[in-house]
Amino acid sequence: MTSEGRPYVWKSVNISLKRETHVEVMEKTEAMISDLKSKGVNVCAVVTDSASAYAVAKRRLRISNRAIVFLPCFAHQINLCVGEIFKESTELKVALNNVIRLTTYFRNPNHKFFIAKLCEQQKITYDGKIYALAAPGETQWNSYYEVCSSLLRTQQALQILAINFKPPFSQVWRQAGETPTISREMFEIIDSESFWTNIHLIVEMLYPYCKILDILQKDKARLFQVTHCFAYLFQFWNDHANIQLAARIQVRLEKRWSDWEQPLLLLSCLLHPEYQIKQFKDLHL
Repeated sequence: MTSEGRPYVWKSVNISLKRETHVEVMEKTEAMISDLKSKGVNVCAVVTDSASAYAVAKRRLRISNRAIVFLPCFAHQINLCVGEIFKESTELKVALNNVIRLTTYFRNPNHKFFIAKLCEQQKITYDGKIYALAAPGETQWNSYYEVCSSLLRTQQALQILAINFKPPFSQVWRQAGETPTISREMFEIIDSESFWTNIHLIVEMLYPYCKILDILQKDKARLFQVTHCFAYLFQFWNDHANIQLAARIQVRLEKRWSDWEQPLLLLSCLLHPEYQIKQFKDLHL
């Protein structure tokens, strides 16, 4: 990325299958910096992953490369902030696990009968429209927002389907030719009002995080935007109805803020021509 905000594609190497120590990370980073300098490119900052090897490498590279700023990926840091919501709320964590179970069930080819019946019910309920259930990703919290949203879009159709194919209370062997019933576990999830209430809460909570991730994952993201986004998250929880959960999340946000490049982030606002010192209440900073 150039100082004008234009991406400069130098080299792309896939190292996803390699396990590297901090020494190897340092060697590759130093080689990259030397190569760029030999081409007349002035390196101002290096952004790396937040894995332990990279964290150690960043701390040591700062000593030998004082003219270069080494930063973590702040989009990944926001992803970690999302994970902390579910560490603080067992109820929401259980609801999210049930979301994954439900979407996995209705995306599994082994359940093609109920997948087809759900599509039929969607056409009846939603004037011929069919809504696909999104697949959850392992590391992208945006995907969980999409999964929960896709479930809410088809909530009514799922509830009707569950009633039409309600399982018996006691497990019995289905006779040949009998209409199959949905599993008891899936029925209880769909039939639970608290489950749907919690999904609404999850979507409401994840929405600002997803918007922030959309901003910070862009090539033209700036450091002052990290500060803005973090302040927005803190204000979001400051105004949240669940005061106890909000207080616990704010404690975690404050700790994460103290661990980040706080002086540099504040400086990015102070040097911004539109903000500078007027954004700070204490004029004696």
